[in-house]
Amino acid sequence: MPFAYGGDAVFTGALIKGLIEGGSFMSNSATGMPGGTYMYDYPSSDGIHVLLLRLIGLLTRDYAVTMNLYYLLGFPLAALTAYVALRLMKASRLPAMTAAILYSVLPFHFMRGEAHFFLSQYWIVPLAVLLCVWLVQGQQILFAETGSWAPHWRNARVWGALTVALMVGQSGIYYAFFTCFLLLVAGVTVALRKRSLRRFIASVVLIAVISASMIAGISGSIRYWFENGQNAAAVIRAPISAEVYGLRISQLILPLSGDRFIRFQRIKDAYNAAVLAVGGSINESDSSSLGIVLALGFVGLVGIAVLGNDRTRGSTIGSLALLNLASVLLATTAGFGLLFAFLVPQIRGYNRISVFIAFCSAALVALVLTRLQARIQPRLLAVLLVSVLCAGTLLLGVYDQTTPGFSVDNPAVRAAYNADDVFVKTLESELPEGAMIFQLPYVPFPENPPVGAMGDYEHFRPYLHSKTLRWSYGAIKGRDTDAWQEQVSSMPTEDFISVIREAGFKGIWLNTTGYEGGGVDKIAELESTLHVAPQYNADRTIAFFALQP
Repeated sequence: MPFAYGGDAVFTGALIKGLIEGGSFMSNSATGMPGGTYMYDYPSSDGIHVLLLRLIGLLTRDYAVTMNLYYLLGFPLAALTAYVALRLMKASRLPAMTAAILYSVLPFHFMRGEAHFFLSQYWIVPLAVLLCVWLVQGQQILFAETGSWAPHWRNARVWGALTVALMVGQSGIYYAFFTCFLLLVAGVTVALRKRSLRRFIASVVLIAVISASMIAGISGSIRYWFENGQNAAAVIRAPISAEVYGLRISQLILPLSGDRFIRFQRIKDAYNAAVLAVGGSINESDSSSLGIVLALGFVGLVGIAVLGNDRTRGSTIGSLALLNLASVLLATTAGFGLLFAFLVPQIRGYNRISVFIAFCSAALVALVLTRLQARIQPRLLAVLLVSVLCAGTLLLGVYDQTTPGFSVDNPAVRAAYNADDVFVKTLESELPEGAMIFQLPYVPFPENPPVGAMGDYEHFRPYLHSKTLRWSYGAIKGRDTDAWQEQVSSMPTEDFISVIREAGFKGIWLNTTGYEGGGVDKIAELESTLHVAPQYNADRTIAFFALQP
């Protein structure tokens, strides 16, 4: 069973199940009935993740095991790429290992979890930041040092940079967007500092490669729009969302919600209460907390950006400070990101840049410990002292960045998942293979506010347990199937049943939490019209009516 079983995690599970059983994220013939689900109006460029999920799925053939394994794999992958990037920044082994592990267990990783599944796979970010650091330092990534405009193809760094750029473009639109922004900042900075157009062109080339990779990732959506027209109703974004989901510096520095240290937890609780008292919201930006160690690194980078001299600005630490400052200026509430949102409102969750800030902060910690080790003599004393400091830093950081609330051993999830599994398996044994089930109440897909006490994407839950049944939920809003479902579900009960029978549906799945009063009136109407009593699940939140004996 999955680690999470509600909200966006159920949507993620449905996507992965469709990938394993049907070979694609973008279409599913078991949901969105009678027309099917076509995700082309909800484009994403996550090719790297899709590839790895497909490979794991070939071994497991189970969506929950596949999802759990890849989520867990994200921790060592993030540690590995962070370690490689830090070593290439000249950090010593033990400090690099310490910072890499802290980076892999960010609160962001746990709090995004399987709900914001691809965001929690942020292992590409350290390599993206490394490219930006090299550019700011004035290192030639693509061209030879001699002044030639020809790419230096014999240099492994050229191939490495292009490979990373291609991977960034297939690691999610947000991480690609943030990387392009930082590459632009790096390119402009080094061009002005070195008076070198070639270095600026190098950043432009990398941005172009990322953009081309991303466009290739959504090429299926582009082709679908040419053939079927664009669908403005599918994903609606407002520029002000960039303010609501912007980065809050206070959230970066303050303890995480549910901190193990009681005093820290009280501080965060008081902050959250104050935000709510003035009409604010505690949304996904709560996951951007850095913890004690990395928060100190963040503050240190801000100080270096403000107080650093010319010598500092050209160093690795100075480059990290510049990238850190640029990230904050873009993403903070009322920052440049809000202005950009009026041009491209689809980019709204600017708090998600916190993983870039976290890596810059972790890199500072590693480089400071490395410098300390280099300055202490004799060498044996330096190694012993830094080993003790790294061990203490690691223990403090991991303890502070995690809470008991991050545990995936959730009895409530287990009980709900098993109850749904038993009920759906029972229905499968009674209904013919391929039978279509109409789900009530009608809920637009995707991204819809709760209907009654029913959370978004809850209608995907039965699909996760079925192998032979097909379900109505999942038709993209703004397209024909969704319009048909909305119209049919609003008909008088007798007409509704007649129409869905004619369309081939064999049953009605009614979620009682989506109705006032637990759906008593709606159930009574269906029972009176069909002359048959419903089947209920264990907690009587689901009523099922068969449309044939």
